[in-house]
Amino acid sequence: DRLILSVAGVLDTRKVPAISIDRYTKEGNDGLLQWYVQTVPRLTEVERRELETDAGMVLGEYFPNNAYLTLCSAAQAARFSKARHVVWVGQRPNLHKIDPVLSNKGIQKLQQNGTLTWMKLDLFLFPNASAQAEDLQQYSQVLQQSKDQMSTVLEVRPIASSKIILEMPLRDARKTISWLSKQPETLWVGKREVYSTRNRDSNKILTLGGSEQAKYRTNDLLNKNDLNGRGQMIAVSDTGLDFDHCMLWQESFPFP
Repeated sequence: DRLILSVAGVLDTRKVPAISIDRYTKEGNDGLLQWYVQTVPRLTEVERRELETDAGMVLGEYFPNNAYLTLCSAAQAARFSKARHVVWVGQRPNLHKIDPVLSNKGIQKLQQNGTLTWMKLDLFLFPNASAQAEDLQQYSQVLQQSKDQMSTVLEVRPIASSKIILEMPLRDARKTISWLSKQPETLWVGKREVYSTRNRDSNKILTLGGSEQAKYRTNDLLNKNDLNGRGQMIAVSDTGLDFDHCMLWQESFPFP
């Protein structure tokens, strides 16, 4: 119950010191930071309301086990630590903001591969930190102005409500990712992936397994069992596409 599980790592709150308001006051740093707020196991809705009332703030995104992410000052985090049903409050490590693929070892592998000279990143901002389009544009300008600190050539493109696409030379990726992870608004930095369709093989994949094997086999299994969809009624519910969907931005997308 005391382990906070993140894609980027595991934090054992029994071994990590909780928040010390004196430390942040002495350092003169009472700006916004990201904090894990770990609660008692199986927090009920009533307990959550009591906790948020005590702290005067709402909890953010959930992380197993029993932890929530929040963006606030050290003084506000201290109020969380004194609230009912709270077990531990501590600062979120910068490494927990970075996709493991973009670790120093991961970047080194990409550099050794030699096929990639530029890299695209997806930068996700903390919810409500840049919720308005104007704020997103302003933050994009801040990134552009910070290129000297990151020592890189940086292309910045705001997307969606809290997402920015960054493009930079691979040689500068480490410094850029490190700088981004230290910013309080940064929720997550991930490598922008390129996708391909498998529509032609989807039927075979479902019945035969992996897509590579499906390329070379037939889907007679369905036909032999008279499973062809005839006489069946179906319903389709379409929630629409985010305008950053790969079908819309990826050049020369291999449509089937």
